[in-house]
Amino acid sequence: MASGTTSLPSTITSVITTATTTSSTITATTTRVYDSDPYLAFQPAFTYSLPVQFLLTGVILALSMTLLIHLVFTAPYHWPLAKLNYGLQLSGVISLQLSIGVMLSVILGSAHGTSREWPYMLNYVAVDVPLTNWTKLESGLWYTLDAVTSGLAHASAYYSPKGPVLTELE
Repeated sequence: MASGTTSLPSTITSVITTATTTSSTITATTTRVYDSDPYLAFQPAFTYSLPVQFLLTGVILALSMTLLIHLVFTAPYHWPLAKLNYGLQLSGVISLQLSIGVMLSVILGSAHGTSREWPYMLNYVAVDVPLTNWTKLESGLWYTLDAVTSGLAHASAYYSPKGPVLTELE
């Protein structure tokens, strides 16, 4: 044998010894027992979860659809009494429906996208709307729709057939 080489059995023995040492180190750190789950500290509250977000969005959609159907069927009676108030309420409900539709589209699109990648399941955390990867134009349109919906809801409460609600409260 040459002077600079080692024999094959000694090389194999050193590799096995190194693997055993490394394996025992890994085993010692992975079998550590915790008193509580350390990941629970990073879990958000249940109210910020995807199931709650989806449930509440569905409830708002159902209630706004009920209001829209009510407004459509009472139009012959409501329109002659207060044209401005009826128009504000109808446009407010339609803008709310549009807002909820966009929100459901974003939530379901995000859930669909995450369920198609490993580990093939839904995230627990609720989806932020507007999304962080939206352009400034998309975010601006979302905030404009949100402001229009809120403004129409408040305007329809302010304008009643008898005049502004604030004068009745004073």
